[in-house]
Amino acid sequence: MQINGRLTFKQDSPKLHLRAKYIFVRMGELIIGNETNPFQGEAKITLYGLKQDQHIVYDNAIEAGNKILANTGLIKIYGSPRITRSRLLKTALAKDSTILVEKGLGWLPNDVIGLAPTTIKWFEKDLAKIKTYNNESGEITLFGPLDFYHWGAAVSTAADYSGIDMRAEVMLMTRNVKIVGDDTDSWGCQIVTSDFTEENKEVRVGRTFIDNVEIYNCS
Repeated sequence: MQINGRLTFKQDSPKLHLRAKYIFVRMGELIIGNETNPFQGEAKITLYGLKQDQHIVYDNAIEAGNKILANTGLIKIYGSPRITRSRLLKTALAKDSTILVEKGLGWLPNDVIGLAPTTIKWFEKDLAKIKTYNNESGEITLFGPLDFYHWGAAVSTAADYSGIDMRAEVMLMTRNVKIVGDDTDSWGCQIVTSDFTEENKEVRVGRTFIDNVEIYNCS
């Protein structure tokens, strides 16, 4: 797909899904929501293809790659704002399937959260899916048990550690707007913003604005 005009995801659509091997916003615009009116439904762009598939070319010298969202025009993608970070208010042990975070976050069933490591073993992070979240108490039940230990406490440690809160960060990973690389041939997608010069010497300069968007299996 090459965009030389404007492609806009209709704002009142409950669910939209665009699949393409590549999307090249050459001298046009790709618009999903905006700064003052973010997209409210579910929007998803899936890029698919194989590592050996044909690459797109900006000009006779510059290849942009494949399985790609390439931009030398204008991209604006704004998902719905959400509260995305909290802290563990109670230590969570490996094999636990219930954790305690701040209340009033508005997190939903099937949202994916990430728990940062709190030991010297930097790789001991967890990804988990929410089964239930109690907005009044902050208690989360998960669909499966945690793999690792994560330290938590009811109050911040900032006063004791030079302003540093040592409690595990809990991050919301899920957004209503997604850009996803199809997991084929262990080859993810790419998002590239660049510029190039046309044969007539006209310069194309890409501009990309992305906020509250989930990007998965993509660089």
